[in-house]
Amino acid sequence: MQNSNSSIIVRTLFYLCLCAIYFLTLYGVFPVNVKLAKVLPLVFLLCDCIFKFIKSGCKRLIPVIFAILFSSLGDISWSFISMMAFFAVAHLFYIYAFSGFFSLHSGRQLLFLIILLAIVVPVFIFLLPRMNANGESPFLIFGGSAYLLLLSSMSFLAISQKRSHWFLFAFGSLLFVVSDCTIAINRFAFPVPSSGLIVMGTYYAAQFFLNCRSECS
Repeated sequence: MQNSNSSIIVRTLFYLCLCAIYFLTLYGVFPVNVKLAKVLPLVFLLCDCIFKFIKSGCKRLIPVIFAILFSSLGDISWSFISMMAFFAVAHLFYIYAFSGFFSLHSGRQLLFLIILLAIVVPVFIFLLPRMNANGESPFLIFGGSAYLLLLSSMSFLAISQKRSHWFLFAFGSLLFVVSDCTIAINRFAFPVPSSGLIVMGTYYAAQFFLNCRSECS
């Protein structure tokens, strides 16, 4: 147990260092390509999950691996549409991964679901008329709405887990929702102060919590 805890601490610290490299790269502290620095934390999570799969042979880790992979592709994508498409696929894999552990069994889960609705519904109501008023293409409006549905479904299933550490997935999924909603508000409504820090800070934390207990139990 002590070795397991030590391993978790080491992996967490290494992940935090990779996240810090990205943020420092934004300010020119490290002479590293920004997109490379951006994707390094996800590459670490991907390698970590693949190692767990090789070690345990657990097939339930396969959709998680693909979720991280497509998230990584979203991080280095070339346009807003491609980024949204890659993350939509990532959420489909997360949905599949979480669906095998579905169980609403706690009042605290209900609280998380209320928070989810309190974020998603107002953002959708706020953004939809602005997207129409700004003359966004019907494809983008439909795609954005579909993406929000996928994101919400992923968060709903992450919250509705019967595993003892379900709250880690719940917290991570809500952070993912905050990150993506900040992107949407910043793009379609008004500039969000320090949006880059908010988006990537919540995103990195979200991916960590969604994957820090990626296992079969």
